[in-house]
Amino acid sequence: MAICAVAMALAAKTPQNFVIFALLYSATMGIVWGAYGGVVYEAAGVGAAATKCNILSSLCNIPIATMVAVDGWAQTKWGSVGMLFTEAGIGAIAIGIFIAIRIATAPRVTNAFA
Repeated sequence: MAICAVAMALAAKTPQNFVIFALLYSATMGIVWGAYGGVVYEAAGVGAAATKCNILSSLCNIPIATMVAVDGWAQTKWGSVGMLFTEAGIGAIAIGIFIAIRIATAPRVTNAFA
């Protein structure tokens, strides 16, 4: 989605490009939500799965509401292009955080013959 936002920011501001990028962004969002749903269902497991899924899904509304506020602020301050770059930047930061968490929580392999 960050790549799509950057491409949209750099593209010519025409009605045709708006339609193309809105569809591309929506398709990308669908892929993201599908992956998120898979993670939520896997994490929920079997016991009390409906309750756990609802709790995790409700928690995902916090970053959504936050991004709406951030996008509105960026739009007011820098216009549409600045808002798209802001959204892409936050996406890149999120990817970095997820990679750092993955590295920090990865199982450590020890050398059994040392």
